[in-house]
Amino acid sequence: MRTTKDRIRHTIGFEVIGLLIFAPLGSLVFGFALHQMGTIAVVASIIAACWNSLYNLLFDKAMLRLTGQLRKPVAVRVLHAILFEAGLLVVFLPMVSWYLG
Repeated sequence: MRTTKDRIRHTIGFEVIGLLIFAPLGSLVFGFALHQMGTIAVVASIIAACWNSLYNLLFDKAMLRLTGQLRKPVAVRVLHAILFEAGLLVVFLPMVSWYLG
């Protein structure tokens, strides 16, 4: 298992790369100003990092309670990813719709 420092380093690196890709590409593709896409990207990145930490903690606790172990077969990993992304969509879509009008 990775240490907390490794997880933090991984999360920061992942989010910075995502910001560097999403803001300019989103601005180009959707026709909004770079600062608007940058704002969305930064807020989304912070929410995603916090949600990732909370979601994984809750999912692991549920796994332990239901199965008594943390080993995740492929089907559980797929369910884990789908539920994670669904949670982000519930938060992001209304926020982005409101911000961009």
